[in-house]
Amino acid sequence: MESVQLFLMELFGYNPHLATIILSMFPGTEARLGIPFGMNTALWGTYALSGTEALLCGFWGSSLVVPLIAILFKPVLKVTKKIKGINKLFFALEEKLNAEKETINDGMESTDMKSTLKVMIGVFLFVLTPLPLTGVYTGTMLGVILNLGFWKTCVSVILGNFFACLLVGGVSSLINTTFVIIFVVLSLVVILLTRAIKRKRAK
Repeated sequence: MESVQLFLMELFGYNPHLATIILSMFPGTEARLGIPFGMNTALWGTYALSGTEALLCGFWGSSLVVPLIAILFKPVLKVTKKIKGINKLFFALEEKLNAEKETINDGMESTDMKSTLKVMIGVFLFVLTPLPLTGVYTGTMLGVILNLGFWKTCVSVILGNFFACLLVGGVSSLINTTFVIIFVVLSLVVILLTRAIKRKRAK
């Protein structure tokens, strides 16, 4: 643990605020890992963040990437589909997003205001679920696939992210943050392994 602490101090200085914001910006980890990471006294000692500080840092860090993803996802997807080696990953991602699209947008026309609100609520609830691979990256890409438009996608995802951060922050305040970090990491590993096995069997 001491070596981990020294590494963190060398990397971020005595600044868990910056570390939490940066970790929360990465896909997979996002605020779900960033918040308990920033609050972890075993890692940061007396420099560990309070629940409110960690929540705000995690929220802002993970929300900053939402507009960028909303703008860049379709162009990046178009380009990567043509690149051998990584195109399979992006085809699999698009397949997952289309499956979520069918769940949320079950045959209703997106031009109708009522159905648009339904789609926004669907994206909001998707991001609200504080589990790996249901965060702002996937949620924003889902909003783009559903043709919500830039602002509606950003509003739906950021609101969902805020309440997800509240849930993670609340759990991290009640439970040892080390257990929360381990749970998030193990959940991500299990989900990725399960999907890899399913894809292998499908072949």
